[in-house]
Amino acid sequence: MHKIDSFLRETQRLDGLGLVTMRRLALRPFTFSNGVTVPAGTLIAIPTNATHRDESIYSNADKFDGFRFARLRGSKEDTVTSRYQTVSTSSENLSFGLGRHTCPGRFFAVNEVKALFAYIVATYDIKFEEGKGAPRALCIAGVRFPGTANVMFRTRQK
Repeated sequence: MHKIDSFLRETQRLDGLGLVTMRRLALRPFTFSNGVTVPAGTLIAIPTNATHRDESIYSNADKFDGFRFARLRGSKEDTVTSRYQTVSTSSENLSFGLGRHTCPGRFFAVNEVKALFAYIVATYDIKFEEGKGAPRALCIAGVRFPGTANVMFRTRQK
């Protein structure tokens, strides 16, 4: 399951729900510790897509590598094994938010998707139409909409 977990985290990294997360509206002026002031009425957000594709954080950041996080979990530098799990949050993994507003349902959601994914992979052979690959997502106003494609399923031959 750690490989499925890695695949899901990599999918979230490259094809998350939106280009930005943690949108907040400043209800009153706020000054950060570095002196930057956000006036009341300002909408701010975190650039998730830019962070998830940052070459200084991820090598080959624009390339999908389904086992990227499985390898990181097995590396000698990783002293905390949960650091690279899909449900883990950090300033490098913002899919579920960060801090006290982190999604509380992420544990249930990720385990459900892992179970479903494991069942599909164990039960079916799956492929796109001949000559076609994964569809490109469409981004409108910071929200990512998945593309459409015909996917073929066949019950696995025993």
